[in-house]
Amino acid sequence: RLRSLLEAEIKRLPRSSGGNSPPQPDREAMQILEQSAKETEQFQDEFVSTEHLLLAMTKVDSPARRLLEMHGVRENDVLTTLKSIRG
Repeated sequence: RLRSLLEAEIKRLPRSSGGNSPPQPDREAMQILEQSAKETEQFQDEFVSTEHLLLAMTKVDSPARRLLEMHGVRENDVLTTLKSIRG
């Protein structure tokens, strides 16, 4: 079910063709990237990794957050898991 939801979200995204300019991230993607940088600082890490991106996705209002919530993934769940892995 998650796969079909993700595929439906991807199909909703705008497409570009022609032109020489690279695609630009939308507002939600930029907010997720900015939040993941903040998470990196809070964890005192040197670079942004997938765990920071996942945590950011649980915080920024976006289709990604809604999909995660539909499947029971919340910010606290991610934090708890990260703490158990990182020690």
